Amino acid sequence: MKNHKKELVICFVLGLSLVGFIYKGIYSSDNQLTFDRLYPENLFTKTKEQCMQVWATLDDMVQHKKQNIPHDFLINTFGQLAYAKHCVQNMVQHKVPIAYDDLLYISRVVGTIDERCTQLPQSIAQDKIGCLRQQVGALKKKVQLLLQANNTSASASH
Repeated sequence: MKNHKKELVICFVLGLSLVGFIYKGIYSSDNQLTFDRLYPENLFTKTKEQCMQVWATLDDMVQHKKQNIPHDFLINTFGQLAYAKHCVQNMVQHKVPIAYDDLLYISRVVGTIDERCTQLPQSIAQDKIGCLRQQVGALKKKVQLLLQANNTSASASH
């Protein structure tokens, strides 16, 4: 009888422990289903977001014919372009598979950014615009590398 009670106590403790672990697993803050957990950002999304922000800012400057480029704009834009270039370089280096249409889209966005740089008012210091275009040109080259790498891997798989 004593042995039976001991087994019941052990089963009861193990059962409570199991219920506790299950409860913790279900209601743990680490296990919350959030949009970011279900759809994590990838390098392509980061690149696209950075490029879209630069495009929107340049569109605003062109549309409102702003005569001066605020210093914060330059810092933010150069940082966004550098980060986009870094993300594209990582996609090339790690051979991240990206849909060809998505790559063409990024290529068009970068081309539009370059075009907007040429539409900035002439009153803006040309060395600043030149530096901005140099960053855009470097990003264009990285995107072209990514397109070439994608074409090479796509043709090798056929």
